[in-house]
Amino acid sequence: MLRFSAHCRVFSRNNTLILIAFIWAASIFPPLYLFGYLDCKFIYRDDIFALVFLENKTCDVISWYLDALKSLIVVSIITVVDFITVVIVRSRVKAQTQGASRTGTSLNEINLLKQAIARGLLFVTELFSYFCLASRFENRWAVWAFSTVAWNILHLCDPIVVITFNKEFRKLIVSFHMKMTKCSTISSSATAYDYTANPNYKPTYNYGPRRSAPTIILS
Repeated sequence: MLRFSAHCRVFSRNNTLILIAFIWAASIFPPLYLFGYLDCKFIYRDDIFALVFLENKTCDVISWYLDALKSLIVVSIITVVDFITVVIVRSRVKAQTQGASRTGTSLNEINLLKQAIARGLLFVTELFSYFCLASRFENRWAVWAFSTVAWNILHLCDPIVVITFNKEFRKLIVSFHMKMTKCSTISSSATAYDYTANPNYKPTYNYGPRRSAPTIILS
């Protein structure tokens, strides 16, 4: 109970709003300063089909230290925190649960750890491909493959990893697909009948009960 109350205090509504505001500020203001105020631009080059930094001293510092290394550090921290969380939860659950529930919890923990490792490997591979491999080639198709294609493959595989290791998402997708298939089947089977194609068809109209005209009395 004490741990729950401490959790509620840390993640209260005000603290959560402050955290959200901090994340938005950290995502907006540094790029405005780095790419707007400083002499660094992130441009698209037609000759290599890729988005690249300008070649100057400022962009060299920003691209390597504030982009590549920062992303690598963030990915590493997330992976380490996930690993520590799994170890702590596993040790606590092991002492409290037995039998089938314990096995199910262990599988969920393993899936969480696999997901964190898989996503971390994806991001590290993309960073290595973009910042290390792409710069070693002069052929524009090779540069395009190791930069633009690698970036798109990363963001394509990231949700695939999440769906693969979370059965809740798979069930949601299957349920949505079955619902859409059912709606499509009902819609295609509901064909309209052309009554005018029948020569003996005589439309009938219902005007409602007849009413007599009002009587006007002159006095």
